[in-house]
Amino acid sequence: VLTYLIAFRLMGGFGALIALVGYAFAPLSIQLAHFFVVDSFLTFFTTLASYLAIRIAFFGRLAGGECKRQPKQSELILLALAGGAAVGFAMSCKVTGVLAVGAVLTALAYRITVGEYLSTRAKFAQLFNLWWFTLVAMALVFRVFQPYAFEGPSFFDVGLNPKWLANLTSLAASSKGSLGFPPGVQWMNRPLWFGLVNFVVWGIGPVLALVGMLGLVDLAREGARERRLD
Repeated sequence: VLTYLIAFRLMGGFGALIALVGYAFAPLSIQLAHFFVVDSFLTFFTTLASYLAIRIAFFGRLAGGECKRQPKQSELILLALAGGAAVGFAMSCKVTGVLAVGAVLTALAYRITVGEYLSTRAKFAQLFNLWWFTLVAMALVFRVFQPYAFEGPSFFDVGLNPKWLANLTSLAASSKGSLGFPPGVQWMNRPLWFGLVNFVVWGIGPVLALVGMLGLVDLAREGARERRLD
């Protein structure tokens, strides 16, 4: 659903339908859902954060159309809080979900920058406040839904749990293959194209990969056409 909503805002109904069907039949998404692993939940919340970032950046506009109106301050605050909460949930699933906060913060910066109704000083003040709302929401959600990351036992004991940090270090070593963990070993001493082939065949699937490449070609063609018009 989120894939459809993102594509609908960026490309319209037909492009959204292609994205929805393509992701529904992607081999990796089917496998992860079948095994009920953490990556499915992580993907959902990072995609939700991406959708909210797009809502912020392209507020009041669909599929490249004209912006109908500027967002109200209260609407931006709600979107900032929602984006921060989505990133907090993603971090609660897997700590690497914190990277999604970059999309939300960048979208807020873009939205404030393109607004023409504020002075430069007022824009910086508003951006600082919105970033603050985002980061506070992210931290609160992470604190509540990933309590193992903190020493506790009180809610306000926010020191990081040494055992949790040790587990992260162990998992990082496992992913590099240095511990001989089978899922990591299979990626050792492989040619550069090995990961790309696996991504195309067993990740998104050949059909979605072909659609993606055609989309990149079309994007380049549209960019070249716009430069000629300029």
